[in-house]
Amino acid sequence: MKRLTIRQCLLAVGALAVVTACSTAPPQVQPVSAPVTSRDAEAGARALLQAACEVTDRSVGACTLTLVPAGYRLVIETVTGRLGRFRSGETLAGPALQTTLSGVAQRHWLAREFVGTNATLNLDVYMVTHHLRLYADPGTPVVVETPDALGSFTISGYLVKLP
Repeated sequence: MKRLTIRQCLLAVGALAVVTACSTAPPQVQPVSAPVTSRDAEAGARALLQAACEVTDRSVGACTLTLVPAGYRLVIETVTGRLGRFRSGETLAGPALQTTLSGVAQRHWLAREFVGTNATLNLDVYMVTHHLRLYADPGTPVVVETPDALGSFTISGYLVKLP
């Protein structure tokens, strides 16, 4: 059995990171119909939801995570993401998560943490992880905006059936 050197292993991991960062996968929404167990009165009216999207074009600078289904309100509890920004660019201005509540769209600015550089792609790499509580109305999009970076994002939470 042939043993790989540390350098070969690091190159393989780096290649995997580049492939993952350059993925062109379409947005995915995965609602789950099983109710969440909870002590509150809405427990039977909840359905788990997670959704993901990728910003692959800096000129667009945004992607839609999900469109909230009619008859439901979305409660977002966690947002995670990874951003890559060209190293010669200006200061990072995002990301922001845009939701609509009571007919008013608002941006929720997210703090990001610098995790290193990707010398091959000349990118600074940032991570985003927030535990929060945001709401979105039925029939409205949940959008991530990253005006000067590329990245992939995921939200998780649940849908509440409206009366």
